[in-house]
Amino acid sequence: MVVKKNMNLIEAKDITRTYKIGTVEIHALRSVNLNVRQGEYVSVMGHSGSGKSTLMHILGCLDTPTSGKYRLKGMDVTSLSEERLATIRNREIGFIFQTFNLLSRASVLHNVELPLIYRGLPSKERKRKSISVLENVGLGDRINHHPNQLSGGERQRVAIARAIVINPSLILADEPTGNLDSKTGEEILTLFDEIYREGNTLIVVTHERYVAKRAERIVHIKDGSIR
Repeated sequence: MVVKKNMNLIEAKDITRTYKIGTVEIHALRSVNLNVRQGEYVSVMGHSGSGKSTLMHILGCLDTPTSGKYRLKGMDVTSLSEERLATIRNREIGFIFQTFNLLSRASVLHNVELPLIYRGLPSKERKRKSISVLENVGLGDRINHHPNQLSGGERQRVAIARAIVINPSLILADEPTGNLDSKTGEEILTLFDEIYREGNTLIVVTHERYVAKRAERIVHIKDGSIR
């Protein structure tokens, strides 16, 4: 699918997500409407329990809404099978998590190569692409290290490299500075600025105002609703 510049990459309409715990029904999202343009940098800001992570999981095709419609690149992904959603995640979406989610026994290079392995790229091509991206995030000299040999900031850079190596349509970051000190967090946010300037679509989920203010637009969420 071809997405024209400045057209909506994301169109979420009346998204509701409820969970049942025994007889109790929890409303995580309530009729959320959100459009995000291609190449836009958006932060989703809210306190713990506001619904921001649930929204990210739906936008990232890690979860499906109870009701409502979600279109990504013009495709309605609301009711796709798990297999189709997995394919979309691998081809269209790069994830960056607060806890890095790296394989501890794998090298930095192998961690970044993983999505390309799942995509079926030949070894030589995926190694070339992964090394290039690692060099771009300042870790060209760390490719043979393991995560436990890296600082928190370096591990987050590995996670960023893994997210962007597939040239995704959408990059989702969930509390990306949550486990970092302020100086290192600022370095990561500066890297996000560079990724945005290169034309990538970036959504950062955070409860920190200084993180949210780096974005082009701030979306506030409270009690499962966008305010």
